[in-house]
Amino acid sequence: MIRTDEDDEFDRIAMENNLKGQPYYWGAMEVVIYTKQKCPNCTTAKQLLRAKNINYVEMDIEAHPEVL
Repeated sequence: MIRTDEDDEFDRIAMENNLKGQPYYWGAMEVVIYTKQKCPNCTTAKQLLRAKNINYVEMDIEAHPEVL
């Protein structure tokens, strides 16, 4: 994976906020992640979002196929 300046900036801000005891949220943007059961990539993506303290809304496409 190639890191970008945005990745570095995100990590810097997240670290500063964690030092202050505050989670970092990616602005006012809401992250929506479309998932399905037993998808290892979906699980990894959700773990990454949680590790970065990014709130997300999960849409299970198997339970709600109309979101496709």
